[in-house]
Amino acid sequence: MSRVQIRTWCLDKYARFIQRSPPDGGVWKPYGNEKEQMLMSLSQENQLTITQGSTLLESHNLVRANSFMRGLSRTDSLLFLYKLQNETRRFKVKFSALETKTGQEVCAEAILVLSNFITIKTNINIKDQSSEGNNLIGCQMPGTHEQSIAALNNSLLHGEVTVGTMAKALLDRTNLPSAYYQCQSDSELIPQLLQTCLADPTFPAYVEAVEAQLKELISNDS
Repeated sequence: MSRVQIRTWCLDKYARFIQRSPPDGGVWKPYGNEKEQMLMSLSQENQLTITQGSTLLESHNLVRANSFMRGLSRTDSLLFLYKLQNETRRFKVKFSALETKTGQEVCAEAILVLSNFITIKTNINIKDQSSEGNNLIGCQMPGTHEQSIAALNNSLLHGEVTVGTMAKALLDRTNLPSAYYQCQSDSELIPQLLQTCLADPTFPAYVEAVEAQLKELISNDS
């Protein structure tokens, strides 16, 4: 079943920051609307996604996002920064203008909605986001940058990956980047949830069905 979208915004541009080893630091990888329209959507389950056609560019649950994600905005653009474990990521979007609204007005509406979940600083020069972003989200991590890069390079999940690749990584118990080990659920609720699942006689069949679907995704991706 597809998620019910409660808000959707059209995007002119999207870019993600690709981290590299010093002294390069990293580069921005831009995406445009030359092929298909890009959309940023917020679902009824508070899942924030950025898509281009059938390609999923970003997907983040915002229920507890204020503890690890921040935003910086200026005019019609919005920069997202987040830190999970020892991994940091950045991506930014530029909102499309509508017939009756400018891109800046559309951005302001998005900020109004997203501010219910994360802190967003406005009127920030996001072209100089390196120092501002690191100070904002506490991304200074002496001694861990090289370890994070090494973890990414040794993982299947490096750069753009398909759903099938992600499924294979889960089944093969691949060493994932540390960001994938961040649990957003309340740890105190996990034991109770697990007991409830194990007490349900249909749970083993559900687990088998999930594993079968993962294998099917891998097969379709190969």
